[in-house]
Amino acid sequence: MADVLAKGVGSFMSVKLKVRHDSFTDQVQRIWMTKVFVVSSIIMFSSRFYDQGMGCIVPESVKLPNDFVQNGCWIRGFYIYPYLADHMDQSAYYGIPNELRYTGYSRNDPSSLCVAPRGRQRRGSTSVHESCIPMQKEYFKQFQWMPYCIFVMAFLFYLPYILFRYTITDIVSLRQNLKSPEINADDYICYYFDHRNNSITKQRIRIFFSYAVKILYIIVNMTIFYILDWSTNYRFKSYGNDWFEFSRLDDAMKHDFDWRSEPTPGNRFLPTFALCDLSAVHSKTFSVRSTVVCEVSSFLYFQYIFLLLWLFVIMGMCLSALGFIFHMGYHMFLYWTMKHSRSSNLYNQLTLREMEYLECLRLNDLVLHSRVLKTLIRERVRRSDTSLLVTRDGEHDTIC
Repeated sequence: MADVLAKGVGSFMSVKLKVRHDSFTDQVQRIWMTKVFVVSSIIMFSSRFYDQGMGCIVPESVKLPNDFVQNGCWIRGFYIYPYLADHMDQSAYYGIPNELRYTGYSRNDPSSLCVAPRGRQRRGSTSVHESCIPMQKEYFKQFQWMPYCIFVMAFLFYLPYILFRYTITDIVSLRQNLKSPEINADDYICYYFDHRNNSITKQRIRIFFSYAVKILYIIVNMTIFYILDWSTNYRFKSYGNDWFEFSRLDDAMKHDFDWRSEPTPGNRFLPTFALCDLSAVHSKTFSVRSTVVCEVSSFLYFQYIFLLLWLFVIMGMCLSALGFIFHMGYHMFLYWTMKHSRSSNLYNQLTLREMEYLECLRLNDLVLHSRVLKTLIRERVRRSDTSLLVTRDGEHDTIC
């Protein structure tokens, strides 16, 4: 099963080398980020249902099958006591007291554990346990649906590309027409530089949407980062930094439980040992509630997968911001270069989108670029006939 999964993941993660119209920063996000999230969700899902990475210690007093306990705990959810993070000497494992009957801490001595009453105490109670403050539980039930959530998140990275497909249709058609020798310079002028066929308003909308695509990538990365942080009890935000700080410790502090004064970042994020409360029904009138300790080794996969996701989401936010900056810088460079060229009189009459058309022609066919440029100079600058008159809507009439 592992070999089949590894081959499938390797085949899925492979990327074909071909010409793509979006920038490198956008390609990394819509291709790699999507695939990383899909593969992560598959690994998380398979680690639970195929590896059976879970085992619980059932007390002898509880007459329940092991399969029932494991499945029941997975459904009800696991919990720990976060209070014990600062009292590791009182913990068998992170969040689990040395004795399960200890569910609280002393009011007079917070480092001392005690037996707290179950449920809420009545007001004014003079119970002997009133000095024992119950420890608050933290449940980890969200990881039941987390693989499905991450699978859905993968396709959020593809949403900006849907808008990009509309924005780039004119550039794509221009590049495709460059492969056809039958189309001459006059045809390019009529198709792309004639404001009746390609209005200024339409060109401005395309430029606006090109920036909207870049901003949408930033929003998608920040939204996914916030959702992951919220769904993991606000621990995802600092998860990577916690691991970097932890890696600076020596080996004894990293791996020796007796020496370590705080849990590992992975266990603080998602503990591999946790508690679970189950009830064994003996009759129609009462039941016996028991606490079991469970080892969930599949959570170990989750720890490393979320570390990988943290790195990729941080990278995605940086790439999306750089993509926006590069896109703006490209337009500024294009505008400044053409405005200071010998044909500045022509470029003063061109839109930013038309400058992109000329740049695309220059990069692909210098001869055709020269012919189109000469024709535009003759039609828009040197001629003063009716083709250059400004119409009522503020746009030039056709020059075809």
